[in-house]
Amino acid sequence: MDTAIRNGHVDVAQWLKDNRTEGWSEDTPEVAMSRAASDGHLKILKWLKTNMDGTCTHKAMGQAASNGHLDVAKWLHENRSEGCTTEAMDQAA
Repeated sequence: MDTAIRNGHVDVAQWLKDNRTEGWSEDTPEVAMSRAASDGHLKILKWLKTNMDGTCTHKAMGQAASNGHLDVAKWLHENRSEGCTTEAMDQAA
């Protein structure tokens, strides 16, 4: 599951959720959301929110903004309440 999510493979993550019971091996949903945001995997973020009750930290939006993933930062702003630091916004600019 971790590798599918890290690499943005929604279809593989869904198949694993539907057909396997092991769940997460290394990452927690919180870490997965932060990594997906950092890597710009918007589809994975949406999938995690819907299917895994994903939570994240303020780092997710900051990482997305810092890495130039404006669409992800906007989605997090509209769909999450964690926010981000002013330092992250400064780095994004």
